[in-house]
Amino acid sequence: ERAYLRVAGGVGAAAQSDAPRGVGLTELKAAFGGILPSSAIDHLFRALLAEGDTAARPGARVDWPTWVNGLAAVAKLRPGVSFASAGGGRGRVVDEARLGAIWLLFRHAAAAPSATVADLDLLAGDGDVEVGARGGAMDGPALAVCLRCLQRQCCEAGREGIAPDAWEPIVADAMLNGPLSRAAWVRWASDAMPRLGEVLELAVLRGVARMAGDVATPTRCARLAVERWTPHLTGGALPQGAAPGADSESVGLTAPLAWAVSMSLAQPSSGPATDMWRLLYSSAEQGLSLNRFKHHVVGYAGPTLLVVREGSGVVRAALVDEPWKASEAGRFFGGTGCALMTLSPRFHAYPPSGSAHHCASLVAPVQAILGGAAAARVAGAPGESSRAEYVAFGGPRDTYRWQVSEDLAVSKWRRNDDTYASDLSRLMKAGEEVPEVEQARVAAVELWGLGGETADAALVTAKLAMERGRARAGKVNRAAFGESWQDTPDKMIMELGGHNFYSTAIGPPPVRDDAGDAGNSARNAGSGPVGEATQG
Repeated sequence: ERAYLRVAGGVGAAAQSDAPRGVGLTELKAAFGGILPSSAIDHLFRALLAEGDTAARPGARVDWPTWVNGLAAVAKLRPGVSFASAGGGRGRVVDEARLGAIWLLFRHAAAAPSATVADLDLLAGDGDVEVGARGGAMDGPALAVCLRCLQRQCCEAGREGIAPDAWEPIVADAMLNGPLSRAAWVRWASDAMPRLGEVLELAVLRGVARMAGDVATPTRCARLAVERWTPHLTGGALPQGAAPGADSESVGLTAPLAWAVSMSLAQPSSGPATDMWRLLYSSAEQGLSLNRFKHHVVGYAGPTLLVVREGSGVVRAALVDEPWKASEAGRFFGGTGCALMTLSPRFHAYPPSGSAHHCASLVAPVQAILGGAAAARVAGAPGESSRAEYVAFGGPRDTYRWQVSEDLAVSKWRRNDDTYASDLSRLMKAGEEVPEVEQARVAAVELWGLGGETADAALVTAKLAMERGRARAGKVNRAAFGESWQDTPDKMIMELGGHNFYSTAIGPPPVRDDAGDAGNSARNAGSGPVGEATQG
């Protein structure tokens, strides 16, 4: 309202007779310049006027009701639709309206959806009415501009510099079947980066605040920005705020990929949001070892991101929304915030779908605990060692979607399972061969903690508790076994080393007239335990 009053001169009876009535394209470009590209501002103005892609009427202006309703239609969250509702799934809500608005603002007006995309729309039951009404499509260059623009909204000052080709994994996956219609774009973004709609709201709020003449960003806008910063990557040997390098031991989690992953993260149900990602485990520092992995992750009370780079160059990842729990095979943990991802060479996310709950599993050995036949019964599966240790996602058991085994040295990926979404139809339409199982050697592993300072503090507390438990377990109460100091191997070893002890059974040490001998006797008596010397 303040923005409209400042530009348009008033609302209703408060309007000045000599002031231009409404908001024009010139005022809109002045407010949103530097926030949205010029073509997106043109699309926004036409969307507010509801005029499609035809040239706006000369001197056209947006009146007050159209201004309020139009901005709400573009940027405000409204009840979404659940892609899983028809299949009896988990009811994952999709921000269809705001994701559709992103397509509307950033599409290439002269482009058209590919024939393959049109076929996929028909298979998905999404008749794209926007193509006829608005025209255009989201092609590769338009998507790259869109990603750069929205990512800048999530950057602090001085952190905006990103190479243009850094977006290639994301663009390559979205454009796998050609330029996207509105329906195809919403399907892809809902799986890969569902929170992009929130960033659009942030951009619109900033433009409106500038139009209203606010020097300081409004509170709501500032909160949106802080909750959506591009993540800081810190911890281990990495300098704070820096992404891992491109050396052979890094998984290659770049700033654009970290931001893309953050666009699929749900905000925590309680406590503040965090943009600090801490490196909890790195094979470059700790080596490929599941024992070291467990040591650094068990006890961390927050969401985590596991990233694995295979020897072939493929980078896979898993978002886990619950603390890790070691257990025997067949037990799982995790909820609807979990997701599997491929980060490179193409960025694609596989959110939970269906009613199965085989999200994540950290399998620890049971033979040392149970032993013998009992361990074999728990291991269960023919040919599976009861001492097998691995990390797995999806299921059920023995048909995991993704499994990292053999002390984190081997990665095995299946093309589908009963827990996570599949991308088979898109890949097959693109003419790609999709093997049932892909297996590769692991080149590097990193585990990032996404829970912020609260989760870091919980991990420190858990480690201290484990150290105290180990210390208590290492102390033996000899009296409970009927032992005394006289029976211990410690006393025997010390005597073999030349120490003399005076027992209460022998009596006090002899007192001699020779001062030197008496001093030596005193020193010898003092060499034993304090209690023994006192008794003597």
